[in-house]
Amino acid sequence: MKSMNIRINLIGWKRPYYFKKVIKALEKCYGIEKFSFFVSIDGGFPRKQKKQKKIFQESSLSKFKHEIILHKKNLGCSGNLGFAFNKSFEGGCD
Repeated sequence: MKSMNIRINLIGWKRPYYFKKVIKALEKCYGIEKFSFFVSIDGGFPRKQKKQKKIFQESSLSKFKHEIILHKKNLGCSGNLGFAFNKSFEGGCD
């Protein structure tokens, strides 16, 4: 049986504290190493974007297949979510 190619989308904006909480929770998940990650951090707050990128890169999740996008402009919640889902499915995830 073929294993599924599942990608977890992590959506960030200007709240590094909450982003870090999500990362810490995911790090505790059993079998998390089976997944890849797409990190899409919305624009408008460059310092907070860099902080969230650093949080991910310093996490144990960064050793798994991943891609990080820092948007220059603020896409908004639905725009960033739509971007992340479209990008993930274009990449061939299940």
